[in-house]
Amino acid sequence: DGWLLINKKELTIKANDNTVDYDGKPHGEYGYVATGLATGDNVTNVTISGSQTNPGTYQNLLVPSEAVIKNAKGDDVKNNYIITYTPGTLVINKLTNAITVTITGKQETKDYNGQTQTVTGFDYTVEDAEHDDVTVTLKTGKEAKASGKDVLVGTDGTYDATRTYPMNLTADDFNVSSTKYSNVTIKEVNDGWLKITPIAITLKSGSDTKTYDGAALTKKEVTVTSGSFVPGEGLDYNVTGSQTEVGTSKNTYTYTPRTGTTLTNYTITEEEGNLTVTLPDLPALPNVTVDCVNTEVQAHT
Repeated sequence: DGWLLINKKELTIKANDNTVDYDGKPHGEYGYVATGLATGDNVTNVTISGSQTNPGTYQNLLVPSEAVIKNAKGDDVKNNYIITYTPGTLVINKLTNAITVTITGKQETKDYNGQTQTVTGFDYTVEDAEHDDVTVTLKTGKEAKASGKDVLVGTDGTYDATRTYPMNLTADDFNVSSTKYSNVTIKEVNDGWLKITPIAITLKSGSDTKTYDGAALTKKEVTVTSGSFVPGEGLDYNVTGSQTEVGTSKNTYTYTPRTGTTLTNYTITEEEGNLTVTLPDLPALPNVTVDCVNTEVQAHT
């Protein structure tokens, strides 16, 4: 007997590439193209999987499958085809809005403690976008760090509250990027710094009192009444106050820093005690009774 072999027809179904601008919503299929259909046949449905929300290029993300093919009568003729499914690419473009970033290095004030102290890190603010939409990082080999030990002084040699140890940050130290925006720039960089403040110390010389005895009254004592020196630092005192005569005077003194002590790391307030010499108590005198006779009275004649 004669016979007729009808080969299946090759059919290619390709998911269309899709390009959109980022809008915070998921995007995926954008239709398909069928190549190789017999006359009268039609692809009535294709399932295309794959979607993304964030900007990027997603090669072969859009995957077609499960095609439905019918002829003019509405009969399913899918089995008459050898189907090749070709995926499509999804591109989600970043937004082109101009986004600016202000970077500020950490700024801290610390009391002097005799050790090298450090502040590290930075913060940033974002204009016209959410903070987490932008990433700011230091470039390789760069750091946001300020270190210092001693209190900084001005030209007059005293503590200058305006002086700090700087980080010396510039825009060239940073990388800025965003998954959503393509036009992100650094608007301003505020430098970070460390300020070391002096320790407040109050000194007071001793006070004493005695009764006058002709010898000088002294009190070779100075105490720290407020604040404290860091371990290993301090002062040596020369107490010069003296009071010999009856009265009161200040217990004067001077001081010099011990080895390893820098005076400008401290704000020192000097107070002086009093040296007082009082009068001695007088001894009590006995009571004396005196009888008086007037011998100058003249007789009357």
